[in-house]
Amino acid sequence: MATITLEQFNDRLSDMVRTGELGQALHRATAEVGILAVEFTQRDYLRGPRPERLGRVTGALSRSIRFKTRTTKSAIFMSLTGGGGPEGVDYARKHELGEGIRARPFLRPGRDDAVKHAPRIFTAELGESIRRGLGVT
Repeated sequence: MATITLEQFNDRLSDMVRTGELGQALHRATAEVGILAVEFTQRDYLRGPRPERLGRVTGALSRSIRFKTRTTKSAIFMSLTGGGGPEGVDYARKHELGEGIRARPFLRPGRDDAVKHAPRIFTAELGESIRRGLGVT
């Protein structure tokens, strides 16, 4: 196993920040959490026995689930949405928030389930990027 000095480690870490590699790792991890959120929402809250409680089940609401990431200078945000897209599912908001009907949330529980996996995902992605940056495979 090769060893490096603290100064070499600091230089390599600075390079990873300067080149954006660590930011890209954070973005990849955020996207992975978003993919899980879509998957969990579709699988656990819009398919199987639970959707029958939503009324008529066409699959349009499930197909409308999307995630987006938005990067600012100091953060990466992931948002989970439903109801948009080509089919324009206008009742998505009513089910999620309970406007005029009893709330039957599907986005928030799916997001919350995915966020439970975030520490593992971020640790793995950042760890892999740091290992690559340090030349450790």
